[in-house]
Amino acid sequence: MLPLLCPPPCSVKTLATQKLKKLGRQLLKEWKLSLTQGNLYKCLDAHLLGLKVIWVPTTSSSIYNPLQPPFELYLTIAIATRFCFKLMSILDSNSIGSPSLDGEFKPLNSEEFRKQAHQMVDFIVDYYHNIENYPVLSQVEPGYLRSLLSEMSSYLLESFDDIVRDVEKDIIPGMTHWLSPNFFAFFPTTMSSVAFVGEMLCTTFNSIGFNWLVCPAAMELEMVVMDWLANMLKLPKSFMFSGTGGGVMQATSSEAILCTLIAARDRALKIIGVQNIAKLVVYAYDQAHSTYKKACKLAGVLQCNIRLLPTTQASNFSLSPTLLCTIIKADVGVGLVPIHLCATLGTTSTTAVDPIGPLANVANDYGVWVHMNVAYIGSACICLEFRHHLDEIKRVNSLSLNPHKWYLKQEL
Repeated sequence: MLPLLCPPPCSVKTLATQKLKKLGRQLLKEWKLSLTQGNLYKCLDAHLLGLKVIWVPTTSSSIYNPLQPPFELYLTIAIATRFCFKLMSILDSNSIGSPSLDGEFKPLNSEEFRKQAHQMVDFIVDYYHNIENYPVLSQVEPGYLRSLLSEMSSYLLESFDDIVRDVEKDIIPGMTHWLSPNFFAFFPTTMSSVAFVGEMLCTTFNSIGFNWLVCPAAMELEMVVMDWLANMLKLPKSFMFSGTGGGVMQATSSEAILCTLIAARDRALKIIGVQNIAKLVVYAYDQAHSTYKKACKLAGVLQCNIRLLPTTQASNFSLSPTLLCTIIKADVGVGLVPIHLCATLGTTSTTAVDPIGPLANVANDYGVWVHMNVAYIGSACICLEFRHHLDEIKRVNSLSLNPHKWYLKQEL
């Protein structure tokens, strides 16, 4: 909120500055306050916000510091946002000639929202109706958008129709259309009308569910839905809230892997001490997602202690338990502490499937946390004919999967 309360920047046009100062002096006289920089800005704040306030007088030497507001300046975030829009509309060079504040910003006018929401639904339906007519891969060159858009965002309101036209003219040509029926790269990502409506509901409530108290429904619904998903996959009770475990939604599988790395790290450091963090070593292989190496660095694992084991075509590019055992034995022999193994059910590059049971046998012998990344094809395991891939899942500590790839929902 604080940057919104900053006084007008010195680079503002002289005319706008003069207009504000004149207005401020009139208000100072009306409210019988001394002419100080602090009081001047307070008066402008109050006038532009339309507030009826009683100021606690400040000394003539006081200067308004936007990074340390006076205690009497009580502004909610909503009011401060309104102030920002109104003030900047005056200061914008395009509006200097008309300092009227009548063009009010309406962030949630019910009738405007109803109209714009219907327009956006029509836009979405038309996009999907015509999606196969677009080139799947974007045809633009790097940096194309900067040349189309202005260097600074406008402080003046634009019509919704203009914004939609900008999306059609400037944004869609720069899109790679993942949901096109002609898209066969990387991995599938899916969508449905139910997912759209669900996203609208989430935006409607705009809940910040960081604990139970701030939104009991959000937290408890997440727990229930996670258990539904676990039951669909026939996971053991140790992975459910109704048992001894539980799941949590993350924005990406990459974040999920980072969470398990931190859990494995902290479990080990409780035993060996934080001073020995440089001894921690982790294991994956050359088919693992590229995020693993980055997540290890974020978790504090030294780059020299990240083991990416090689695979071969003869093993269908799956991770070898024998090789893993050999590498772990060598690391333990030189005083390192193995903490984490990331195996995969369906790698992105080759859909390789790792042998969960044999890998877990090796890892469990050394107290290594086993994480199964089933992001790509794990969703298929709700089908009876593929569920056998998770038969040994009770041997691992955690798993992550991406419903947006097969379950007809958007990515978070």
